[in-house]
Amino acid sequence: MDSTLESNLSIRPEPDTESHALELLFSTAEPTTSDDLASSSSDHNSTDNNQEYNLFRSTLNFEDIDPTAEFSEVSDENFYECDSSEDDDDYNDFHDDDNVEEFNFEQALGDWYHNSNVTREQMNNLLSILIRAGHDDLHRDIRSIVETPKKTIITPCSPGEYYHRGLQNALVNILKSRKLPSKIVIDINIDGLPISKSSKRTLWPIQGLIFGELTPFVIGVYHGFKKPSSIEDYLRPFINEYKNLRSEGFNFRENSYKVKLRCVICDSPARSFCSNTKQFNGYFGCSKCVVEGSWRKKVVFLEANLTLRTNESFRNRSQPEHHLGYSPFEELEIDMVDQFPIDYMHTALLGVTKMLIKLWINFKPRFSYNQTETLSENFLNLSKIDWNM
Repeated sequence: MDSTLESNLSIRPEPDTESHALELLFSTAEPTTSDDLASSSSDHNSTDNNQEYNLFRSTLNFEDIDPTAEFSEVSDENFYECDSSEDDDDYNDFHDDDNVEEFNFEQALGDWYHNSNVTREQMNNLLSILIRAGHDDLHRDIRSIVETPKKTIITPCSPGEYYHRGLQNALVNILKSRKLPSKIVIDINIDGLPISKSSKRTLWPIQGLIFGELTPFVIGVYHGFKKPSSIEDYLRPFINEYKNLRSEGFNFRENSYKVKLRCVICDSPARSFCSNTKQFNGYFGCSKCVVEGSWRKKVVFLEANLTLRTNESFRNRSQPEHHLGYSPFEELEIDMVDQFPIDYMHTALLGVTKMLIKLWINFKPRFSYNQTETLSENFLNLSKIDWNM
């Protein structure tokens, strides 16, 4: 064998995979093949090869390793020791058990049931399938999961009866499916409506709406053949609950919430009923000023530029003729004038606007077909104007 090849083979370490990879990494020359070794010139002596290999060993600090030493057990603490505190912070951010909310499978099924258009029978069939698949800890009836009350508490409210679902229960039901701010601002609506044309039965629901949203929820419902005769009996459950939620709030899933009433939205008859004041067609029926009406085959208000009502004047009974009695809403920290706004739908859309359109169309001599079409087109154009410009 050639002396140069023998010298090279005796000097180089065993060609295991790791050492060969390191050699290729630190070597600036191209890899040497066996043919190159066979054809290499005799002037490449062992001294040069020794210097090259020693330089390679010193680069990898092989001299600090004792090949005779035995491997010792390394603790996890020393093995994973790191000088970078930023890496520790990143690890803690992803592995902080306090920030991970425990997933409740049964509760998630209840939330899905509330938000999906499935019947109770369909949901129970799904639960039976999940139980057969190995979820033995699930209830067999969806009513046990969503905690449907077995009894409904109905209280007498002359001349009918009243069911109070509860403002907190309604908000908790919403919180089961989505998040809400810690300070929940709501509007409420009170109005009466007939159940059917063939019956005198009527409902007076108390509905709530989270400010900025479009879907209302039921707080309480009165049922009877006439509207409630006592505003005190009708509003007392809601007033007491709201006062508690306003001052103390409630907790849900380790979060605290408080409720604030923004306004009470009613049409004119219901607004007079809730504030316990004269109706809109009474002589002192105006809820915004102290005008006294005049009789012109009906009560009309002809005067202008009169003194406006304020919360203070309302509570002090500055015009006693306007009041019929005490309203439970006066116990709350709300403005009894400004926070009872005029109903836009009945006053503007179904009131003045409807009256004007009927007057224009049915007035004699009546508008022609072309004039009616022109009027309709002008109204449509008004709706396209950006009034915020």
